[in-house]
Amino acid sequence: MIRWRLRMLMAEKKISNKELAELAELHPTSISKLKKC
Repeated sequence: MIRWRLRMLMAEKKISNKELAELAELHPTSISKLKKC
């Protein structure tokens, strides 16, 4: 459920893993792992 919602929100906002990671103060790999769980 989290990965689906995360992908949907990122697509709506047209934001990349790197951009989201910077906003959330996380490493881009962490975002990638969340999307794959």
